Amino acid sequence: MLLGILVGSMACAAAVFTPAAQALDVNPPTRSCAKIGIIGDSKSDHAIGARRWIEADLRDRGVPHYLNTSSGRSITRAGSGTDAHTGNGLSAVRHAKRAGVTCFVIALAANDAAHTGGDRSVMRRDIDSLMRAIGPHRVDWVTSKTALARGPYSNANVQRFSAEINAARSRWPNLEVNNWQRVRETLPSWWAADGVHLDAGNAIRGRYVAESAFVAGSR
Repeated sequence: MLLGILVGSMACAAAVFTPAAQALDVNPPTRSCAKIGIIGDSKSDHAIGARRWIEADLRDRGVPHYLNTSSGRSITRAGSGTDAHTGNGLSAVRHAKRAGVTCFVIALAANDAAHTGGDRSVMRRDIDSLMRAIGPHRVDWVTSKTALARGPYSNANVQRFSAEINAARSRWPNLEVNNWQRVRETLPSWWAADGVHLDAGNAIRGRYVAESAFVAGSR
């Protein structure tokens, strides 16, 4: 029964975050990407995140890929290594490039918003430092969202970071943004108890993160 609900909800969510007017880049790896690299935090890891759905989507597509996810990771602070990966986002990008990655999906946001204390100048600095580390390669950045009204992980603070990622497109022509905060919450028990991580929503986010490498333009 639950599987039926999930499948139906995922199909509904796909209609939400893939508008009919938006063309999908149906085969980018053969044209521009030798290997897709996904760099993420706890929302993309195995322990409490969406990694198994990310892996399943990429496996089904038969796409060469590299995943490096770690709980607590931000651009400048190392994660706890929950997926056997440590290091901050900058370090993860360096590892990915050595592994042959030529297109990036960056799923870092909530920890960056929290660690910067809402200082948008620091957010801009950190985003630019990661983009410089990536270089000329294509980047699809996935934003974040929380259910919290206050504190360092408040959704208001996280959306400040989303705004800075979107603003960075004017500085970095190789950057596209996938605005996760626009996706409707379509499943019961969407959020985990902490209001930061997802429960049932992981299935939708996993597909969204993986699909980000195949969507033409921002959304």
